[in-house]
Amino acid sequence: MSEFRTDVLSEPAYRIYAILVTYNPASGELERALAAVMPQVQGTVVVDNGSSPGLEHRLPPGAGQRIQFLCLGANYGIAAALNRGIEWARSQGATHVLLLDQDSEPAPDMVKRLHAGLRALERQGVCVAAVGPFHWDPRLAPRSAPSRPFVRRWGVMIRRMACKGREDLLPVSHLITSGSLIPVPVLDQVGPMREELFIDYVDVDWALRADRVGLALYGVCSARMRHTIGRQAYDIPALGYPLPMRTPERNYYLFRNAVLLYGQPSVPLGWKVADASRLLLRLGFTLLFGTPRWRQLDMIFRGITDGLRRRAGPMPPTFFAARARGQ
Repeated sequence: MSEFRTDVLSEPAYRIYAILVTYNPASGELERALAAVMPQVQGTVVVDNGSSPGLEHRLPPGAGQRIQFLCLGANYGIAAALNRGIEWARSQGATHVLLLDQDSEPAPDMVKRLHAGLRALERQGVCVAAVGPFHWDPRLAPRSAPSRPFVRRWGVMIRRMACKGREDLLPVSHLITSGSLIPVPVLDQVGPMREELFIDYVDVDWALRADRVGLALYGVCSARMRHTIGRQAYDIPALGYPLPMRTPERNYYLFRNAVLLYGQPSVPLGWKVADASRLLLRLGFTLLFGTPRWRQLDMIFRGITDGLRRRAGPMPPTFFAARARGQ
């Protein structure tokens, strides 16, 4: 594409701030993420969701004004943490925000390429809500790298999309939260992240709301990012992408929030059918490989039940008590 330029970040009108959400990051995880993203943005805010004390001491020496550390003191969920980070970025005059998880490592030119793709789309008259990078799990062997990292819905089918060329800009149905570059004015149109979802489907819900106001999402094939999903990933060549194994608690949120979205009249029926079929695949996958299996199934059942009851927010404390008893 002749209009795809990567020098636009030299234009002084653009101020991109990274929002990095943490929750007890593994050793070296936060450090790698910060080292990768800091040279690419005008500022960074680390929003901590109740990690063990002392996380601020793992920030790079002499970070000074380059990094703001916001400690929430408890785990309020990824949506709440992102919203707090977005508020701070707005106060700094950000024109765009880059959302990141602690287990993501952007390529050295990821932000530049994301922004170039966004500008190319805007020059074509496309109303864009967000752009995101080609992401892959570094734990997998090179042959297992996903050939189709982006997703798009056609009717009642959700399909994976391949990057045929490095400069491709692919329209997608939603993007994973980490790596998403969002113009700040878009947040006024779409609204903040939905905090009652806590975690899982936060990105999908936001994408559905963006679609309802006529904004599109795109994957930028030339922008690359390492990103770890789940505690373990299984390579399934027939699918063209790895399936992550989630903890029982994450499966609770996954199934509960899916059911919560299915109950919203504003969500298209085609999307509900398409997503439900994918969720059934997830259920079968968990039955085969999930451990501990009964704990996994218990939390999935609790999630579905709470979704039907329209119960949102963090997992009820009684569920943690059941886990402590080994139930």
